[in-house]
Amino acid sequence: MMRDDDDHEPTSQLNGNANANGNAHHGDEDPADDDLDDLAPAGESTAEQRRARERQLRAHYRSLGQSVQESRDNINETTVDSLGKQVERANKLFRNVTAPSEAVLDSRVLMAASDAGALKARQLKLDADAFDTDQFLVKLAHFMGGSVMTLNQKNKGKGRSQTQDDDKAATEGAGRTLRWGRVGRVLASESRRAVVMDLMLGPLALEVKEKKARTQRARQKVDESQRVRPEEVTTESLAWYASRSSPLVGRTVLQIARILDAYGGEGIPYLSFVLNPHSFAQSVENIFYFSFLVRDGRACIEEEINEDSKHFGEIICYSCEAPDGNTDAEGSKSQFVFELTQELWKDAIEVFDVQTSAIPHRAKFQEQTNAKWR
Repeated sequence: MMRDDDDHEPTSQLNGNANANGNAHHGDEDPADDDLDDLAPAGESTAEQRRARERQLRAHYRSLGQSVQESRDNINETTVDSLGKQVERANKLFRNVTAPSEAVLDSRVLMAASDAGALKARQLKLDADAFDTDQFLVKLAHFMGGSVMTLNQKNKGKGRSQTQDDDKAATEGAGRTLRWGRVGRVLASESRRAVVMDLMLGPLALEVKEKKARTQRARQKVDESQRVRPEEVTTESLAWYASRSSPLVGRTVLQIARILDAYGGEGIPYLSFVLNPHSFAQSVENIFYFSFLVRDGRACIEEEINEDSKHFGEIICYSCEAPDGNTDAEGSKSQFVFELTQELWKDAIEVFDVQTSAIPHRAKFQEQTNAKWR
């Protein structure tokens, strides 16, 4: 808002853009046609007339301010022209403003009009790209050789007889077959891609699972006579098992000792002696049984250092005389079993070219299913 301080005459610029964005300016306008001309001139009135003129001017401002506020509240129904007319009315009222109170009312009106103009401009910008469905259907129907008339076109400036004729014509046009192929050819020219199938997400039909009512089952009673109690392991049962297994171990150890004695003092490579190329498990057992011979001093394991021997540089084993009681008491017994994996077992068989087992292959142990702990 701009004022001319010399002659108190307002200046205004009001165009289409100003009305759209709500920028309001006072300008030189012609005298109002309503009751604004009834206001007495400011310089030629008495004190009583001046007070009456101020009261009347404030009433006009309050009425105008209420009108601007209603336009702002109903912005969808407000037009740009109505906002421009409200600004023009404010310009005419401002010519009679002499007191600060009326100037405050004038500024409030202009601020409200500016806010309303800004809202209207924002609405016009949003509605600029709005899609008119009715207009689209009318053009589409005409393009396909049909006839469609909107409700506004039917009722605008037509009488009852003319409306009936239009309804009859529309009904006849609706009976004609629309040329959808024409639309298809137009749309096909916009794309060269073949139509693809869309994936179906989810099942074709959803089956609602019914919740099954939980039924309480009676607890089954266990027949005590059918229970199988675990066997108790006692000291006597362990002694019985040791008495049964010790003779088997002892016989196997003695057999291995006799086989080792057959090689004499020259000895045999240790791995070639204990490995069984046909059974990894029996190879482990042979190492275990051979450890008893070493513990009792009846076998020895060492590296061959005789360069004339065919086993020079290898770990060999050979039999030796068992120590007597006095020597056994003086020395300490030691027993060692080295780790043997399947990879090492296979590699040793290949390196030492073990074709047959020096220790005879033993038959598989047949477990007695009816055996019990004693």
